[in-house]
Amino acid sequence: MKFRYHKFNLSPSSDFFGKQILKPIIPIKILKTDIVFQYAALIDSGADFCIFDAGLGEYLGLNIKSGTEVQFGGIQSLGGAKAYIHKVTLEIRERI
Repeated sequence: MKFRYHKFNLSPSSDFFGKQILKPIIPIKILKTDIVFQYAALIDSGADFCIFDAGLGEYLGLNIKSGTEVQFGGIQSLGGAKAYIHKVTLEIRERI
């Protein structure tokens, strides 16, 4: 399945990117029991797992802090951030 990158205008424009930047955003559905949330997600193909805001988990009826606690981070030299892992169903929707 292939998706087109979305163009976003930059204001002010960037010396490196110019007036626009491309982002890999795809339509998804996140399901937990009988609750469904449709979302446009930014894809990080190098990420080990998907990270969503706690507010989304609360909308799905999750008790956020009851999940498995993990520390995550990227290439930054600062310490990582705390997250709670929960199992949900994630579906990639058809192209927008």
